[in-house]
Amino acid sequence: MKPVRFRIENGTNVIIENEKKFEKLCASLSEAGMQDARNLSMYDFRIRMEYFEDKAENLKQKKNAD
Repeated sequence: MKPVRFRIENGTNVIIENEKKFEKLCASLSEAGMQDARNLSMYDFRIRMEYFEDKAENLKQKKNAD
């Protein structure tokens, strides 16, 4: 298996992509009413993400049951 490449040869950069994903998650949490998601510890951030993932799954199941 080849190591991850960090150069932008093919238009993708793992670090930049991860930063974008993190910013999108922070924006989603902000829309859900959570302030300062960027300042949370990694543990607190993950717990909150799990909470919102569980909540979304419950809503999806409830919608499918109706």
